[in-house]
Amino acid sequence: DVCDEFELAESSKELDQMAKAAGVPAIVSCGIWPGVSALMAAEGVDQLKKKGEASGEKVDIESIDYSFFTAGTGNAGPTIVSAT
Repeated sequence: DVCDEFELAESSKELDQMAKAAGVPAIVSCGIWPGVSALMAAEGVDQLKKKGEASGEKVDIESIDYSFFTAGTGNAGPTIVSAT
């Protein structure tokens, strides 16, 4: 979920127990930037560290740089990026 609509976020939270029982992860109203981008970074760090450990290597992550493309925004991409 990447939604900032309050009513939708609240109704999504009502499904918490059903999602847990089904083993379905749900991330509600976290946003894209920051939000999903932070989750992606954490997952990437975790995967790199596990891969390093499996090969006996210690992996230190000093920084993560993002580059992304905005499509379908009617040429508003740079404005969207600068506003986020």
